[in-house]
Amino acid sequence: MRRMVRSYCLGLVLSALSCQSAITNKSVEKGGSVGGSTANAQTGGTSASLSQSLTLTSATAHVDGRRGNRVRLSISGQQSAADFASVAVLALDASGNGLVWFDTNLDGQEDSATGYLVPQDNPNDTSFNFEILAPLPTPLQGWSQAEISLFDRNGAVSNQLSIPVAEQPVRAAGETCDPTAKADRCGQDLECNSGSATCVNHTGPSLDRVVYMDGPEGPILLASGTDNADDVAVMRLQFMDSQGNAVQVNLDNDTTAPTLQSNFTATSQFTPTDGTYLFQVAPVATFSDTVRQVKFVPVDLNAHVGAGVVAPLTQAPSIGSGTTCDAQGFNYCSGNSACVPGVVGAVNTCQPLGSVQSQACKSAPSLGLAPAGSMATGYNKGPSLWEPPAGCAADIALHHPETVFKMHVASVTPSITITTERRETRMDTVLYVASVCSPSTTGIIACNDDIASGNVASAVTLTNVAVGDYYVIVDSLNDTGGQFGLAVSTP
Repeated sequence: MRRMVRSYCLGLVLSALSCQSAITNKSVEKGGSVGGSTANAQTGGTSASLSQSLTLTSATAHVDGRRGNRVRLSISGQQSAADFASVAVLALDASGNGLVWFDTNLDGQEDSATGYLVPQDNPNDTSFNFEILAPLPTPLQGWSQAEISLFDRNGAVSNQLSIPVAEQPVRAAGETCDPTAKADRCGQDLECNSGSATCVNHTGPSLDRVVYMDGPEGPILLASGTDNADDVAVMRLQFMDSQGNAVQVNLDNDTTAPTLQSNFTATSQFTPTDGTYLFQVAPVATFSDTVRQVKFVPVDLNAHVGAGVVAPLTQAPSIGSGTTCDAQGFNYCSGNSACVPGVVGAVNTCQPLGSVQSQACKSAPSLGLAPAGSMATGYNKGPSLWEPPAGCAADIALHHPETVFKMHVASVTPSITITTERRETRMDTVLYVASVCSPSTTGIIACNDDIASGNVASAVTLTNVAVGDYYVIVDSLNDTGGQFGLAVSTP
């Protein structure tokens, strides 16, 4: 069976699993300009040849979002071969000085003015256009210009365009506003009323669906809600028995000197997206032995407290093959099936895992084995179709979205190295290679979670590789997936 809610790390409590560390020593090309000095935006500060395939024809950029903490880029281009890889974005102020906005090594600190972005769907047509978001932890003051270029899978760069970054107008109370927050946003502590399209006082986050359920892989706390300011920050959890009395839980799993608490404030388990959010926690299996009810109370950055909702412990709803399923995980597909396409807002149905995998393998992009090496980029989203073999990664890697590539080996090859240690990788990855397209892990011939301590990129090396087709799977350690780069070499 494929349970749609995936286990993951909850800080230092509620889970016996330890969090994976952020990348701290990942080898990347920082490029761009830092600290006020300017570098070559076409190459991100490195030397690169001019692409013979890619042409950047137009680009626009403007600040958007309910907090003004992202830049929306509209990209149009041409390619003679489907080898687009990434978009390089250099942030500049009005004087042409670089503004640091990109975190190259996933350590939580922005360290580069040049970022490399990958769209959720890479363009395959000769003429293409797409939108892509440059996320910012906080609004970046002074970003007024951007230098944009495209990179192909050979590492060559397109022409460069310098474009203005349009400001996002900030509306006052009573003024008209765009409910999507693309054209404008409401000011501090205001929200855009979707019915009247006017800025009104922000009422804080609300809960739409809440569940505390016990499934085949243990308990799960799950809540979705509305927050028209996209600033929900805290979920207060209160633990109770079946009568509503507070109960204490050993939150740190220390049996010698346990830390007993009847409540917990969770601060990092949110996925806010355009006025909605998803909150999820996977406690240890013994959590449900003591806790029979949980009260959820959402709180935002301005200390607005939403109405609390109590969820009693229930069994996770099991949905049969061909039945409509919930992409957020409020039910799961029974048997060996997956919820497809795994997209919130779409019609999702439970489909046999084997047939969905087979289709994914047939349509998988190809990885080349050029003597000079090759690379590809992708974006993990949707349902989980594969799992890493036991012992390769912690259980928190299970049931997360992944991307599969097909690699054809035409002749016996002494060594093939595959790695996600690329500047495009924006998530903690698990990398494995299978000799067959199958739900079973018995066909997996190599797997790696972290290259080294403090480096959550992944790499595998195959030796004496026989002729045949292989499937390279880039899995996500985090629940929401994200973008990545993948490099292949035959040293």
